[in-house]
Amino acid sequence: MVTIIKQLTGTAAEIAARVLPARVLVWNETAMRWHGGDGVTAGGIAMARFDERNDGSLGYEQRVETDAANAVTVADIGRVIIGNRATAIAFNLDPAASLTSKFAAIFKNIGAGAMTVVPNGAQLIDGVAAAINVPTGSSVIIKGDGTSFRTFLANGDVTGAAINGATALTGANLADNDKLGVYDASAASLAAMTITEFVAGIFKTARKIANGYFLSSFRLWDASDQTKGLGFVMTAITTATTRLITMPDRDVELGVSIVKSATVATTSGSAIDFTNIPAGAKRVTATLMGVSTSGASDLLIQIGPSGGIETSGYSSHAAYSGGSGAGSTNGFLVQNGLSASDAVAATMTIDLADAATNRWNARGNVNRSVGTSIVGVASGTKALAGALTRLRLTTVGGTDTFDAGSVSISWEF
Repeated sequence: MVTIIKQLTGTAAEIAARVLPARVLVWNETAMRWHGGDGVTAGGIAMARFDERNDGSLGYEQRVETDAANAVTVADIGRVIIGNRATAIAFNLDPAASLTSKFAAIFKNIGAGAMTVVPNGAQLIDGVAAAINVPTGSSVIIKGDGTSFRTFLANGDVTGAAINGATALTGANLADNDKLGVYDASAASLAAMTITEFVAGIFKTARKIANGYFLSSFRLWDASDQTKGLGFVMTAITTATTRLITMPDRDVELGVSIVKSATVATTSGSAIDFTNIPAGAKRVTATLMGVSTSGASDLLIQIGPSGGIETSGYSSHAAYSGGSGAGSTNGFLVQNGLSASDAVAATMTIDLADAATNRWNARGNVNRSVGTSIVGVASGTKALAGALTRLRLTTVGGTDTFDAGSVSISWEF
């Protein structure tokens, strides 16, 4: 029996505009290739190019299917198997052993529906017991070894050899919109993702990364100003030694354990107030340098919570060499027995003794000059109504004014 084949010619646009009947060959003058008609596909089926370039088009015996499910047998070795269906279409592979180690076929999707190639049972394609997807307009070569299957891309897609032979691109040159190929396990298909999407996917909140390591140093960058960085350099750590940073159960500023306030001149007024101590500080230190007042009232430090300075409930004492001691219930005595001519240098350290009752203990060392230097000591205790957030330097009488020197405070967590 003789089958009559009609041969026509036309441009790519002319061919694409019509459905070619079966047993019709059309020469594409634009692409320099033959198109075979199947009576269904607009433009026919593109066959091998005149220059024999392999771009995934059809140059072998072809099998066109429009049914939803289709078996792939040993008879399909060497064929181009075409799916042309508006809805989902599947090609079910026979067992790998039945298809033999000689099995190789091209699967091409020219329809609008999702096309899958399904392995038999738990057999593997590219190491995965799952179907592969062939998107519309794409094709894939599947090769069997009698046990499992591997895929080789066609139709202009990038092959493994092309990737391996491509010019190297270093990590520093990767752009946010550069793309990586990945296997989407949920969809059982290949997918593309940008570098931005890849990094976001790795470091998303729900993902737990175990045993992450960085060579020598690790840096964090400010998202709004990438000239600002925080680095952890570990080169000074002894080999085979791990140093731990244990975070307390509160907000902290890394690298800041002691914070010093601005220095305030004690040259006027009857009281100097500091109201910026953070609740949660465990130690507050007041440093006096050459502080002098207009009278003989002893220097006093008072503390308080956010509600204000507390002026009662203290148990405080001070004494100096060559003199007697004195006490106060209105604040922590810095030094007693002062005169208007004295200039006091002192360090008063106030420690949190009991967080449950907000009790603070004070201790101080004092040097005052009155012709010759006199050394003094001070101590005291006080329970506050809340967390300490403020401190005041004043005098016992509260009316003498400051006329020389300065004072500053610092706090520690």
